Amino acid sequence: MKKLVIFLILFIFSMPAFAQNDSSFTENFSLIKDQGADNHVFFNSNILCPDDYLFFIFSKRHSRQHQPFHIIRSHQSSDWTLLLSIAAVEGGRQNWRNRQDLIYGQLYGQEENISSEEKSESLAEGYLKRLAQRSKKSRKTGGYIGLIGGGISLALGAALLSSAEEEGGWESFGKGLAGLMLVSAGVGGVVGGTLALAIPSGAEREFDNVLSISDPGHRERASHGALSSLAARGRRRRIFWGILCAGFSALALFSDEGSSLIAAEYGGLAVYNFMRKSRAERTFRNYLKEKEFQNKLEFRLGIMPYGGVKVGFVYSF
Repeated sequence: MKKLVIFLILFIFSMPAFAQNDSSFTENFSLIKDQGADNHVFFNSNILCPDDYLFFIFSKRHSRQHQPFHIIRSHQSSDWTLLLSIAAVEGGRQNWRNRQDLIYGQLYGQEENISSEEKSESLAEGYLKRLAQRSKKSRKTGGYIGLIGGGISLALGAALLSSAEEEGGWESFGKGLAGLMLVSAGVGGVVGGTLALAIPSGAEREFDNVLSISDPGHRERASHGALSSLAARGRRRRIFWGILCAGFSALALFSDEGSSLIAAEYGGLAVYNFMRKSRAERTFRNYLKEKEFQNKLEFRLGIMPYGGVKVGFVYSF
């Protein structure tokens, strides 16, 4: 609601806008981009042409290869008219296309299907995507390490058990015990590695859920909620492990048969868990920092190539 009110206020106070004719209009127009913002509402005015009003809405939520914006023009004697022209920003240059070109689903008011590849990612979705990719990479790496380490432990354990059967006495008992421990560790490593490779992480599942949403606004809100939820879960998890390690440290320190070295090790793990934020928390924090600079209102003043003064308000949201 707040954005709608600001939008209406800007629209009222930024008229009249410049628009001389279709050819000079496209040449005089200059694109204003603000890094980090998903949407831009921009109003332009030409003092020499007070009868024409023009503004556009530019969105980065669409494909990065084709960054379109809708241009709306009004004249005192006509209603609002949607100009079916788009500009693709490629290498900092504006390439204007024919008015019959498709504007991402709207061609003379006709809706067209948009493939999933053409859907762009919002700021929150981009952070969620990178978090999911890193989580998947870590999961795969851990899974392969578990499988390889588990296989090595199984092989060594089997060799020790086989050697223990051929020998006798206490030496055979020690080898048998060590072999059983290695076999158990190997089974645990293989099972853990298999599960890690087979089961997606929480970030991956959240990102898959977001990809199933077609509406850009819903995708943005779902991505924001997923980042917040993952950060909260990561915080609870590290606090739990920090408390658990602190408990083991206290138990090792104050018990009768305690060890100062073991207490120090568990104490260090507790401090690490309390101080080191999880990957999801760091991702959500970076996302919020970047999002803070999106909601801003700016005033622009410039000279057009064909004469006239250009006055503009830019609202990035």
